Amino acid sequence: MAQSKKKRDECNENIKQLYLKIEDLQKKHNPTGERSIRDLRREIDHLEFRQQTEVLSPEKEKQLVDKISALRTEFKGRKEQLEKSEDMKKLLDQAQALRDQASTYHNQVTRFAQLAQEYHDQMICSFKEADQTRAEADAAQKEFLKAQ
Repeated sequence: MAQSKKKRDECNENIKQLYLKIEDLQKKHNPTGERSIRDLRREIDHLEFRQQTEVLSPEKEKQLVDKISALRTEFKGRKEQLEKSEDMKKLLDQAQALRDQASTYHNQVTRFAQLAQEYHDQMICSFKEADQTRAEADAAQKEFLKAQ
């Protein structure tokens, strides 16, 4: 688990560095000051997480889905615009590949954490059984000593 966590964190750090390079190129190609592609990606991720974890009314959820859809469209358009630059296309492809890799490592970390929790629960159950057996053995020992 620690190795997967370390690799995931390394991927995320590399992604961060790539997005810094992407932002530098964006500033050169986009002097108007529009939102960066990285900011769009973060907002999409945040809203998707919110949609998955919060209980929303149907109306609020529809608004959230519409906003996510609009941001994805904007992200796609900005990405296509940026991909016209060969350097930018290469960086964006590398960033996406690293995001996919980080996601794989994150899934491994999650799986290992679930397994660790299961084993922990089993250990606690075993400790309780051992305590009960020890108490029964102590009681039997007292009875044995009385009988002697």
